Amino acid sequence: MNPSNGLNDSPSLDLPVLQRWFQSVITHPDGVEEGVAASEAIIPVAAEDLERIVTKSSRLGASERLAVYANAYHARLIECLGEVFPLVRRVVGDSGFADFVLDYLQDFPPQRYTLNVLGVHFPDYLAKVRPDRNTDGVPDWADFVIELARFEWEIFEVFDGPGIEKHPPFDFRSLREVPPDDWTTIHLLPSPCLRLLKYQFPINEFFSQARATDSDEEVVVPEAATSFVALTRHDFVVRRHSLSPFEFTALAALAVGNTLGDVLELNTVADHGQDGDSLADTIEGWFIRWGRERFFTGFTV
Repeated sequence: MNPSNGLNDSPSLDLPVLQRWFQSVITHPDGVEEGVAASEAIIPVAAEDLERIVTKSSRLGASERLAVYANAYHARLIECLGEVFPLVRRVVGDSGFADFVLDYLQDFPPQRYTLNVLGVHFPDYLAKVRPDRNTDGVPDWADFVIELARFEWEIFEVFDGPGIEKHPPFDFRSLREVPPDDWTTIHLLPSPCLRLLKYQFPINEFFSQARATDSDEEVVVPEAATSFVALTRHDFVVRRHSLSPFEFTALAALAVGNTLGDVLELNTVADHGQDGDSLADTIEGWFIRWGRERFFTGFTV
């Protein structure tokens, strides 16, 4: 064992035991002293006897040397989640975000060799610890933060998940070869990276506006307003698309396996009433957009 690492070379402690103890101590959410106490089953040592395990330096005692590693460990996790939830961090502030993360890590500490899944439960955690609403049923600031966290995690998962980069684009013009009477048998195949999302706030618009401002500029939480968003990914870039309620309804129905004919018969589509466009013009516009943005990979009959 290398004494320069600060660990005393004790014949009663082998390296795996020391490693498990060290990890347990520096990752404890309540600090080194609590970590030492909680790690008694690994190495029974009191805080005042730490130098039996960790040598002091000319300037730092054993507990202080361990604290350097503990602080760096938690700082790295806060930084990691801040990269996944940058706008949540801006909305709640650096200090508030750090407090949320440290509390979150008590229930959901890293369990894998990769930190890619560290934030998977963070939106649900925020929902769990949210304060009571002042007015029942009215979306408030906490609801916005929770929805923003869910949106940022969806974006992260789409970026990190399966994509369509190796698949040729689906040309919707090929549907013209299918007689309209057979559209009741057509199932469109959604891209593996397609996400269809509904929110109580204009999350996508806020996301675009906030990203266009300086990171240190204060952001204003918008008023509640139902919004619909589609996420896709191609060329390894996540694309965000605001949807009308009618387009969202159609896409959601197609994504769960309804036929094209079933969707065209939906009242919410037939009575769309958008800007005076005919239903045929609206559907054609959808098809052009869906093909360009790779919402679907093909169809089956």
